[in-house]
Amino acid sequence: KCGAFIIAANHSSHLDAPAILTAVGGSRRIWVAGAQDYFFDTAMKRFVFGKLLDTISFDRHADGVAGLRRCGGALAGGDALLMFPEGTRSRDGRMQPFKVGVAVLAMEHGVPIVPTHIEAAAELLPKGSRFVRSGVVKVAFGRPIAPPQLTANLDQAAARQELTLAVQRAVEQLASKRRQ
Repeated sequence: KCGAFIIAANHSSHLDAPAILTAVGGSRRIWVAGAQDYFFDTAMKRFVFGKLLDTISFDRHADGVAGLRRCGGALAGGDALLMFPEGTRSRDGRMQPFKVGVAVLAMEHGVPIVPTHIEAAAELLPKGSRFVRSGVVKVAFGRPIAPPQLTANLDQAAARQELTLAVQRAVEQLASKRRQ
């Protein structure tokens, strides 16, 4: 069994997380960082997503510290974590800049980040749609990216930004390979 790791993927549809979890298979526990204002806004959703589907509540409108701590708990327990570093679903399918939280977690917990690209989910269930169209979602996993070692002379802010950009570029490369 491999240790904890983070899956960092582009995000354009509510089909993204189920597609990744299906592609990985049921061989290990994967927690999903989910928007508190969407997945935890009613008692029923809190029960379904929080208790049944291993979703971690993440307040994307606050500073994110509490959500990062909860996500860190999953990593500290040896589990995997799925994050969407864009912070929200893309409206037009183009990737938005990644937020630094994925790098913060990877560096604090010493876990690799697996860049992941999801294709066709937005066409099958676009943002704002209630009905799923028939089709195939494709998921591509890149090589894991190890975080830098934390040392006394490491500029952590610069290292987090550099790691975030490296993960975003890796996801973009996976997308461009698909188009070739």
